[in-house]
Amino acid sequence: MRVAITSQNLDPRIVVSGISTVADTIIRLTQNQIFLFEMGYRDHDSNKRGIRWIWKQIKFVFTFPYFLIKNRIEIVHLNVPFNTMGIIREYTALCIAKLLRKKVLVHIHGGKYLMIPCENPVIKFFIKSLLNQGDKVLVLSELEKDILNKNYSFGSAEFLLNAVDTSLYDFKPFDELRSDKVTILYLARITESKGIDDVVEAFKKLYPIQPFKLIVCGTGPNQAEFVTACKKLMNEDFEYRGVVSGTDKLNAIYSSDLFILPSRHSEGLPMSLLETMAAGLVPIVTDEASMKYVVEHEKNGIQVNKYDGEDIFLKTKQLIENRTKIKELSFAARKTIVEKYDSKKYVNSIDRLYTLINKAHD
Repeated sequence: MRVAITSQNLDPRIVVSGISTVADTIIRLTQNQIFLFEMGYRDHDSNKRGIRWIWKQIKFVFTFPYFLIKNRIEIVHLNVPFNTMGIIREYTALCIAKLLRKKVLVHIHGGKYLMIPCENPVIKFFIKSLLNQGDKVLVLSELEKDILNKNYSFGSAEFLLNAVDTSLYDFKPFDELRSDKVTILYLARITESKGIDDVVEAFKKLYPIQPFKLIVCGTGPNQAEFVTACKKLMNEDFEYRGVVSGTDKLNAIYSSDLFILPSRHSEGLPMSLLETMAAGLVPIVTDEASMKYVVEHEKNGIQVNKYDGEDIFLKTKQLIENRTKIKELSFAARKTIVEKYDSKKYVNSIDRLYTLINKAHD
């Protein structure tokens, strides 16, 4: 089948995005013929809505249908972040695809209006149209399926957990004697929703009494203040590596013992969580959205409270002080990903969905 998939740019040097990682995985492993249509922000884009931005939106109304016609697309796979701009953008794409009589898979990847009901009547209309006009709706967990039913009275979604190619990640179990300091990795977009303020609050208490190393990878709107705060606190024990991919990303992961991402809201199922767990890093995360299905507290990782730097401080301190526990959780983290979140099974499931959509009657 000929499938158009929407995503941000796939180059991690241009944009840090879990959606891009998912799209890249599908493109590499699917049995179908995939055509990428780039949509959404790039990390260097200005937040201003100027003439250039307006022109980009107008141009899309013409370039997207041309793309579908030129490539003889049969199915359109919309990757939708459930925030205002993502919903408007992907709703427009849905309308164009339906006018051209294309089948549409609506694939939701977290966002503000997934876990929190939308009160804006216009955006709510777009959301319900996306859900009801798509030939299939896909979410990241059973929880998100239930949330869609609760918030938008849509009970027909299917769920498929994100996945990673576990063969790409060597398992390096925690070595209690490797270093005098445990290394923590932050690998994500640097923005308020990821809980970076809570990380800084926690580490201001933790570092003076239990020194550790911190590696930060990524970029985003709050990069400057986050990096400055960490550097000021930790000096030579802090390292900012910017946007990483390929060998650089693996080096950052293999240099670390723990992974921290205390997301506050608008999360889906972060690819960085799956990638780091595949290598045996112990996750320290909240129960935001689908992360609660991956990380079980003190079984394969640590769950911390949202908006709670004190809780992050206490639980991270306890973990660092118990290196035997880190090693135990490291093995369990790797096992979880290998058994439940391998990308080959994931893409096989996507391909089966494409087949079902293609065979369905209009």
